[in-house]
Amino acid sequence: MIGLMFYLEWDFTLIALAVTPFMLLFVGRLKRAVKTATVEVRKKQAQVIAVATQGLGAERSIQAFDRQDLESRRMMAISYETVMAALKARAYKALMSPIVSIIVAGCTGVVLWLGTKQVLAGAMTVGGLTVFLAYLKQFFSPVKDLATMSNTIAQTTVSLERIYDILDSDDMIPEKPDAKLPPKAMKGEIVFEDVAFAYEPDNPILRGVSFTVKPGQMVGVVGSTGSGKSTIASLIPRFYDPTQGTVKIDGTDVRDFQLHPLRQQIGFVLQETVLFKGTIRENIAYGRRDEVSDEEIIEAAKLANAHEFIVQMPAGYNTPVGDRGDTMSGGQRQRIGIARAMIRNNPIMILDEPTAALDTQSEKAVMEGLRSLIKGRTAITIAHRLSTIREADNIIALDKGVIIEQGTHQELMTLNGFYANLYRIQFPDEGASPTASAAPATTSA
Repeated sequence: MIGLMFYLEWDFTLIALAVTPFMLLFVGRLKRAVKTATVEVRKKQAQVIAVATQGLGAERSIQAFDRQDLESRRMMAISYETVMAALKARAYKALMSPIVSIIVAGCTGVVLWLGTKQVLAGAMTVGGLTVFLAYLKQFFSPVKDLATMSNTIAQTTVSLERIYDILDSDDMIPEKPDAKLPPKAMKGEIVFEDVAFAYEPDNPILRGVSFTVKPGQMVGVVGSTGSGKSTIASLIPRFYDPTQGTVKIDGTDVRDFQLHPLRQQIGFVLQETVLFKGTIRENIAYGRRDEVSDEEIIEAAKLANAHEFIVQMPAGYNTPVGDRGDTMSGGQRQRIGIARAMIRNNPIMILDEPTAALDTQSEKAVMEGLRSLIKGRTAITIAHRLSTIREADNIIALDKGVIIEQGTHQELMTLNGFYANLYRIQFPDEGASPTASAAPATTSA
């Protein structure tokens, strides 16, 4: 088409070509402005959702402290910022098509004015001018379409970049190109060899941590807040990698295993079990990727000490649990979580303070379920309440990321050190009744 335009009127065609780069430059700059404004809108929308979620989750605390006015002002402020950001983005979008249309109209007007002069001078026919103007309209049509589409492209690009960020977030934990599948029948031996870890280079969380968990053993980990208890649990499924040393399962460095198959070999019961919207049956079956029979679900619930209260509910295993399981007590949610872990039948279990948020009566019921869960499995139990680890084969006491004591409950009570003092604080009525003949515990500096 450009060739025909040159053939008809080369000088008018040069005018159109001279205008085009400026139009494309304008479209490109405005597209970047739209993208930047859209990113800001997305950030503000995320803040609105965060404030709303926080307010809904802490509704009772807000009411208890009578701070509804503060939360309302906070929501109004962030909502106002979101509206302003959205208006700015919309203004940029609204500029695109009109300004491009004005430039096109201006160029067309110049060609029409010059063409009219040539027609009056007899250098050009009316038909020739009409044909050229028709070609000129077709020439600018793609540029106008690009201007219209650029807004959508900018918005879509922002959304896609965010999606890719989320999908690629797992790449923070690298997987070796030659990583292998873990054996289907893991024994469950866990070995920490001189492990160190730090979230920040100058602030180590763990230092020189070494211990062994034999297959089928239960190991308890105790310590003050920030001592590195949960970090130990996080290194086994590779939520993080150690900055020094190795973590091995069945003699193989966990970094040599494929990431997702490794995690499928490990079960979790956390401090607060999150239930998903759906039925009790669906929440228990959530622990497995394949189809789960009703018999397996009921058996898991019985072992988790949950079957009795489930069958008393209106629809039994088909009872909806509500959002996050709000229709159930903390103890009931934990027992559903234990049943969910039970249905996976993993050789390794990680229990991260599973009874810390429960009352004494609920703790007793949950402990019965936990005993069934860890029977015959390797278990790492992060303990706040020491009642959960008295029966452990080995108890590790951490202080500032260093193992300071190791041994059984009785051995550590005999040692009369950190663990014994912690135990007496939690159970003052029992006191310390160490057995003099107990085997000595291991103490680490």
